Amino acid sequence: MRKVLLGAVLGSMIVAVACSGAEDGSTFTRDGDEGGLTEPPGSFGPGEDGGEEEGGVGDGGIDCDANPGLCSEAAVCGDGKPGLGESCDDNNTKDGDGCSSKCQIEAPYWACAFGSACVDVRDCDALVDAGLANGDAGCVAPPKPAVCGDGLIDPGEACDDGNQNPGDGCALDCSAIEANFACPTPGALCVTTMVCGDGFVTGSEQCDDGNKVGGDGCSATCAREAGWVCPVPGVSCNAAACGDGLVAGAEECDDKNTANGDGCSSTCKLETTTATVAPTTTTPGKTTITHWKCPTPGQACEKTTCGDGVREGTEQCDDGNKKALDGCSPDCEWEPSCPNGKCASRCGDGLLFDFDADGDGNIDEECDDGNTRNGDGCSSTCKKEPGYDCTAVVASDPAFIDVPVVLRDFRFPVAANGPDGHPDFEFYACNVVTTNLVESTLTNRRPVFRYDGTGNNPETGTDQNGRCGAAANAPDRSKQLTSAASFAEWYTDGGRARRVDDTMLRLTRTGTAGDYSYVFSSKTDEPYKTRSGFFPLDGKGWGNEGTGSGGSHNFAFTTELRFWFTYDNTKSPELAFSGDDDVWVFVNGRLALDLGGLHGEQAGSFILNPAKAASLGLTNGHVYEIALFHAERHTEDSNFKLTLRGFVKKRSVCSNVCGDGIKTREEQCDEGNANTNSGAYGSCRLDCKLGPYCGDKVTTNPPEMCDDGTNLTSWAPSASSTACAPGCKKPTYCGDGIIQGAFGEQCDNGTAMNTGAYGMCNPDCKPGPRCGDGVVQGGDGEQCDNGFNLTDYVKHPTATDCAPSCKRPRSCGDGVVDFPFEHCDNGPANTSNGAYNSCTTECVLGPRCGDGIVQAAAGEQCDDGNRVNGDGCSAACLKEVGGPK
Repeated sequence: MRKVLLGAVLGSMIVAVACSGAEDGSTFTRDGDEGGLTEPPGSFGPGEDGGEEEGGVGDGGIDCDANPGLCSEAAVCGDGKPGLGESCDDNNTKDGDGCSSKCQIEAPYWACAFGSACVDVRDCDALVDAGLANGDAGCVAPPKPAVCGDGLIDPGEACDDGNQNPGDGCALDCSAIEANFACPTPGALCVTTMVCGDGFVTGSEQCDDGNKVGGDGCSATCAREAGWVCPVPGVSCNAAACGDGLVAGAEECDDKNTANGDGCSSTCKLETTTATVAPTTTTPGKTTITHWKCPTPGQACEKTTCGDGVREGTEQCDDGNKKALDGCSPDCEWEPSCPNGKCASRCGDGLLFDFDADGDGNIDEECDDGNTRNGDGCSSTCKKEPGYDCTAVVASDPAFIDVPVVLRDFRFPVAANGPDGHPDFEFYACNVVTTNLVESTLTNRRPVFRYDGTGNNPETGTDQNGRCGAAANAPDRSKQLTSAASFAEWYTDGGRARRVDDTMLRLTRTGTAGDYSYVFSSKTDEPYKTRSGFFPLDGKGWGNEGTGSGGSHNFAFTTELRFWFTYDNTKSPELAFSGDDDVWVFVNGRLALDLGGLHGEQAGSFILNPAKAASLGLTNGHVYEIALFHAERHTEDSNFKLTLRGFVKKRSVCSNVCGDGIKTREEQCDEGNANTNSGAYGSCRLDCKLGPYCGDKVTTNPPEMCDDGTNLTSWAPSASSTACAPGCKKPTYCGDGIIQGAFGEQCDNGTAMNTGAYGMCNPDCKPGPRCGDGVVQGGDGEQCDNGFNLTDYVKHPTATDCAPSCKRPRSCGDGVVDFPFEHCDNGPANTSNGAYNSCTTECVLGPRCGDGIVQAAAGEQCDDGNRVNGDGCSAACLKEVGGPK
């Protein structure tokens, strides 16, 4: 079959018609004058520029075999061949694959080559040849505009991590990789190139102390924490200042002042305050210990409630009561644990046990500074902390010492008192010292009435012990007490004993320095001097019973007194007592002084010389308890005088060791032997204070550019002459020409260019007017702007359709034939009335010569479906002479 391409250009309209030919190979001629018909301008006649001879050789026409994409026969949608009215044909009639069931391109972002599947040209990398005459010329439609946040690296994007979050490594508009980040994988989160915890301050790090632990001044993300300064990378931070209301460094508290006595000291250490009450004629002297808690930095500290059972603040203990000698004092201080005299270590009680007290072969405590707080040189387990040295010291000689005392009240055995009367009180036999009434050792920390071990019982008078008369089988009246059971009540709570008062006995310093003694005397110390004797329970307990010493007094009570000391064999400590009625003193649970009873004022003493210490089982340097048991049982007088000399307590004082290379919380630095007073920048002085350093509020240039003391301004809204960034460098700022996405910048053209002009950046580093902001900037040439601007072509645009350049999209009716979407486009001349040789409002050819339909009204005499001369129907649809009838 002879094929000829017939094409005519009618105005701006492209007309594509089917090829045809005579089956018999006959030749037709055109009668140019018959019927007065004329061919449309630009039509082709045989032998002119449109014919093709047999064998495919023409006389200037186009070879249809060589150009199948420009020729077609009948349009059959789905055959993969170009056809009249088709803008695509992908070998099927399915919708949704780019080429519709009517062979029309479904959206402007589809590129459709005839005979092949359509390609979504929004991904230009996946584009295949779309059938352009010049081959692989690129995308048929423009590439999809860059969309930041889609996880794809589009033209103009430096990164795309799948979001538009500033400060995560990829700038808000994907135009730049932010400082100190790398973005190796599109669609994946960027990764920081900073290494927090490596001891080097890099990038946006404000500090780096060599770890990733927060709460030490430099957070887990290397941000400086409030109240701290971190002048030297790689070492621990320090408190900025005591009194700023922020707890930092070696501070234990900070109540926003530097006053002492309010719970937080002038050096920001927790305080335990004492208040001394001087004795009066009515009340004894007393020292009250107040513990504090400082729960909220920057606010006033609060006194704790000792005795509520909740240990808090500086309390060493809180057992829920205010009793003495039960392990926790009435002031919530630890009392040494000394079962029957020999003491065991209790970390935090302030008594140093730097020896093996429990016999396990290890020193019990390396230190004991009187608390269980870490970071002060002595840990919560009484171990020395690195960088500190702890020295054992003896407490200085105070003006007085207060010794804890428990007083229990009893009643006389008279009929009026009934069963409450105790038979051992006002049970007077004779006024001589009767010893050996008690065993030589304590049991359960209490003295025990003595049996001689041979069956003789002092209660029956068959033994000299327990009575003052020399004759055997003396009458009961000669015995000093009634029974072992009654004696067991003397120093035990409950029963006929009423625990009335837990108080302190104040011993005042006398003598000369180096040889002080501490003395209490009821004859000279108030209020006992005024009371004419040792009557601590007058008006208390069961009330006064008996008269003597010038008046009515409470004559029936016992006294239990304990205190603790570290035995020092170079001191020869001495204890002396004088008084009445019964007194026993035990050291290390062993009887050291026996004044017996029942008697008037008697005196006795002992010195802990080597022989005496050995008899009591004392070891040099160990801690022991002295327990004094006293009873006032008879009316007339009550005297009590206690003297202590040379008894000491050893505790720890810890301090940092400057120069050991270990930086403690009190030190700004410690470089060991490298400490120097050279004054070099960043050096550590011999006192472990820093030389010139970043953070000292002095700009040392070089290397510093600035120093405001805190240096925390990593970014500023504009250039600043005063702000300073970590490392004592000038901060980045809006206007430095670098997009700082971490600080909310979306653009930065530099201060001079951040003018807010079209396509430029505003002074606040936010984008100015631009294509894509959703606002039509007509003065800057924009025709439209819907914020997305993805529509390059649409047949019938709406008011909101817009192309990527903020111009109106290509469309049917713009007077430009947009292949392959349109067959024709006469612009405003497009018509919907079916006019002959017109272009429809769908940009499809209207009725015409060659469409196979004789349009007689338009002058057609024939229409054989082509516009080929010589086949009987001319290219102008006129009958040819000699043609078929």
